[in-house]
Amino acid sequence: MAYRKIRTLLDSGAAVTAVAPSLHPGIAGLGKKGKITVVRRKFTASDLDGAFMAVCATDDEALNAGVAGECAKRGVLANIVDRPALCGFIVPAIVRCGDLTIAVSTGGASPALAKKIRQNLKRTYGKAVAGKLASIKKMRLKMIATRSEKDRKAYHRMVKAVKL
Repeated sequence: MAYRKIRTLLDSGAAVTAVAPSLHPGIAGLGKKGKITVVRRKFTASDLDGAFMAVCATDDEALNAGVAGECAKRGVLANIVDRPALCGFIVPAIVRCGDLTIAVSTGGASPALAKKIRQNLKRTYGKAVAGKLASIKKMRLKMIATRSEKDRKAYHRMVKAVKL
C-alpha cells in the first residue's frame, strides 16, 4: 500500500521521503533511481521537520497513533492509511486517463470498495472518454479564442455526443 501511495504522490509532483527500517522492493527501487529519498531506520518526530504532509502505512497501531499525534502537534497534514479517525485528510481512489481524472471516496469507510469502483470507472470511461476529451479540449480552446457562437454550439454538440 505504501508503494501505491508513493507512486500517486510522485505522479502529483511531490518530493517524497520514505522512512522505514525495511522497505517494499518497489520503494527501495525508487530510492535507488533517485526518485525518492530513502531513510532506513525507525521513524522519529524530527522526520516531520519541514514536512507539509505525512502518509503512514504500517500495521503498528502505536506507531500510527504516534505519527498522527506528532503531525497534529506540528500542523502537518496526516494520512494514516486505513485509520480514518487518525487522518487529517483522506486520499480518494483516482482514475487518470489523459486529461480525464475521476476521484472516488468512501470517506475512509471502505478503501477496498473505492478501489473496486475506481477499476469499474476506468473500464467504463477510461481510454474511450479520454480520447474524446482531447478533441473536445481543442474545440473548447478554439471557442474561447474566437468567441464565436458557431464554435460554442459545435463545442456543446461535441460534449452532448459523448456516450456515458
